[in-house]
Amino acid sequence: IHPDARTRLLHDAETNKIALSTRSVVTFYRQGFFRNPEATLEYRLTRDAMEEMTRDIVRTGIGRISGLLESAGIGPSQVAMCLVTGGMASMPIIRSRLNELFGPQRVEVPDNSATLIAQGAAWVAHDRQRLRLARTIELELARASYLPVLPAETEMPIEKEVKKKSYNLYCVDPRDGSAKFQLCMPERIGSNTQSSDTRHPLGSIVVAVDSNARPFRERLELELRIDDDMILHASAWSSEIKDRAETEFHDLEFGISLPGDRDASGGDPDPFDDGPARAHQPGDLVVRSNISSETDKSLVPGELLQSYEPSYFRRDAHPPQVQIEEWLYYQPCAVCGRASSDTDCHCASGTT
Repeated sequence: IHPDARTRLLHDAETNKIALSTRSVVTFYRQGFFRNPEATLEYRLTRDAMEEMTRDIVRTGIGRISGLLESAGIGPSQVAMCLVTGGMASMPIIRSRLNELFGPQRVEVPDNSATLIAQGAAWVAHDRQRLRLARTIELELARASYLPVLPAETEMPIEKEVKKKSYNLYCVDPRDGSAKFQLCMPERIGSNTQSSDTRHPLGSIVVAVDSNARPFRERLELELRIDDDMILHASAWSSEIKDRAETEFHDLEFGISLPGDRDASGGDPDPFDDGPARAHQPGDLVVRSNISSETDKSLVPGELLQSYEPSYFRRDAHPPQVQIEEWLYYQPCAVCGRASSDTDCHCASGTT
């Protein structure tokens, strides 16, 4: 085979693959393909044979569509229109499988399907429409509260531009020597998110802190940068230990905000809303956030706060019940000295 034969063969394959969308058979024919001048490449390929070759790939693609619908809680019958784009839209087997899934009356294959995405991108560029963040990026704080650090509708950077935001935070519970930054996104699209909305994590950053420091003494810094490749760079560092860590997130979601658009706050039903967050199940392992954006003592674990400020738990001070329970949980039994969770402690019940 000549050195450049593979490139020419791939070109023929692309041309013939397109031709098989409207024809039942094609022929690969190349003179001078082999070094032997008497040998000629000639191969007859039918549409049925090509569909058999690509059957597993098509099945995988259709499976991903079904999986996406299932994850969003939407059935194929709820889809009003399936707009097929890209060169593969011309393949009869793909049209056939989409017709089976959605019904032929709801599958739309435009004449310009192969160039539709490129034309849309050209219109966006001409109209100078900026991409915007589709979901709010949040930082999980102590006591399961959330701080919006990059709100939905934040404009994405254009070429040679960087979006940057910084936050000054505190370490609420430094006893394990680590401050845990957890970035997450709510399932709900738009800025109208609720504390009960389901969230999924983007990732975590952990930096070392002074384990002997009291709550709120260790200052923390968080810097977020989005570059023109739509990559989120997150950096965090501690003021006392001066430890630093950083990471990148590549799976941001963004879209175009068009005139007259309304997000979930405008009253339109949100098809991606999964309802209240799933309750933790037995055996679940979770990471408790230990950072805060304010010096609020109610965020400090009760057993830690009692160790250096016992007056906080005076009855007339009315401390939060959850902190009282945390403090008492880690207090040993006054009679036998066992931990409160020890099943061998029967002092409170009066049994022996």
